[in-house]
Amino acid sequence: MVAVSLKVIAAISVVTVAASFLLTRPLVSVFARPDNPVYDLAVTGNRICTIELFFIGFNIFASGMFTALSKNLAGNFCSGINGACIVRVYVFKI
Repeated sequence: MVAVSLKVIAAISVVTVAASFLLTRPLVSVFARPDNPVYDLAVTGNRICTIELFFIGFNIFASGMFTALSKNLAGNFCSGINGACIVRVYVFKI
């Protein structure tokens, strides 16, 4: 059952990343005009954060699975790794 879940998560991650890359400019143009300097910054930022979409589903699944198996330390570790990735991307712009 875990293998099926991982395959579903992988498929959804690939579709989400592809959609995000393809729809970046139309979505950003809702909030900023293309001639505005903020537009280019928002497009770049969205593409950087899109890479995180590959890992979010697996991280949430692993955290939930370990917590359900009463392995709370491992579940908290997975959750902490996700938080560290978010902090790294948003705060340090890496």
